[in-house]
Amino acid sequence: ARAILDALTWGPPVGVLPSGGTGDTTMRRAGEQLLALHLLRRTDESHVLLPRQVALELRGGRVHRHPELVPPTAEDTVLDTDLVDATAGGRAAQLLEQTAELLDAWGTRPPRVLRASPETAWLVEVLHAAGLVAADESTEPAWMPTGESDDWAELSAGDRWAVLASAWRTMAAGASLVGSPDGNAKVNALSLQTSWPQGRQRRHDVLAALASLPAGSAPGPDRLADLLRWRHPIRMSRSTDPGVTAVLREAEWAGITGRGALTTAAHHVLAGDPAAAARAMDGHIPEAVEHVLVQADLTAVAPGRLDGPARSVMRLLGEVESRGGATVHRITEAGIRRALDLGWSADRVLSEVSAISRTGVPQPLEYLVRDVARRHGVARVGSVGSYVRSDDPALLDRVLADRALAVLQLRRIAPTVLVSPVTAGTVL
Repeated sequence: ARAILDALTWGPPVGVLPSGGTGDTTMRRAGEQLLALHLLRRTDESHVLLPRQVALELRGGRVHRHPELVPPTAEDTVLDTDLVDATAGGRAAQLLEQTAELLDAWGTRPPRVLRASPETAWLVEVLHAAGLVAADESTEPAWMPTGESDDWAELSAGDRWAVLASAWRTMAAGASLVGSPDGNAKVNALSLQTSWPQGRQRRHDVLAALASLPAGSAPGPDRLADLLRWRHPIRMSRSTDPGVTAVLREAEWAGITGRGALTTAAHHVLAGDPAAAARAMDGHIPEAVEHVLVQADLTAVAPGRLDGPARSVMRLLGEVESRGGATVHRITEAGIRRALDLGWSADRVLSEVSAISRTGVPQPLEYLVRDVARRHGVARVGSVGSYVRSDDPALLDRVLADRALAVLQLRRIAPTVLVSPVTAGTVL
């Protein structure tokens, strides 16, 4: 009986007691004796619980086996706060650029099922938490940018970053779960399986622990895990994986930390003051540029983060070839066709490029634009669900004029043929 109590004294306080004619009869008799003395309480047919009052008595009134009245100490790397803020500012600029590109891409090609890389999965979860993307159920279910995303794009760089950083800190989703096994399938981004409220608590705990250290401190994951176990012994005892590494990785992606140390702006995020966080970060985000250098090989070099009309034009006409201190876009025939499909003329394409290019419009680009425009629209591709054919054109005239049939969206492609996007059975 004493061995049973010793095993449960410091937890976990729940044990399995053999029942019936199975298992160790000596253990079963000892357990029944303890139940009779009310030193154990039965929770179900086979499980018993050591009551807290009994555990405290067995521990001599102590809550912890090894009381530690001061937090664990270590020689943490201490960085210059200006370096930390500048590093995080560069990362924040990258975050804003990735967000703008994703919103642009989803505005024209909404995705349905999302299987993404870790950082991409994290980004879309943050955008969903910030209210910048949502499911559109109006036609075929898909993920689309929301109206709030347009308002977000008009904010200053610091304010845009503060919205994303605050959303990451408070979101209930665990982006690190994306790609992990879930039965016979894997967890997808923006699915119910990514909901992980415990992950939000762990995020808050890690950031609070970082904030308790001297400014510029960049502790490693093991050091932070020890600090968390001291600050939250009961909460941490319930999890074998403290999740510190995942939180630190995501904090770096969010621009909350720079080189592992908490930024000045992050302290305002933790205090729930996004306006102050935006002001603190504004000066560290590199200035956006609104021009490119168009080369004769049809590449356009952006010497920084693009914003304004330049970003819209290059998003339409070009494909990103490489990133870094400068981003290289390649202007392609497909991009020129996209512009022409939107109703742009060849002259407008050239004038838009000229307006954002510090090097003018190279002759090879002008030749390409003129050539694509000359061939554009020679063939058209569309889709229909059904057709109506009649040798009597007057009958089809009456069908087109009948307002009751307007829901069929009929259009004429020949004197004796109408087409509709609606199925043939409905049209009939």
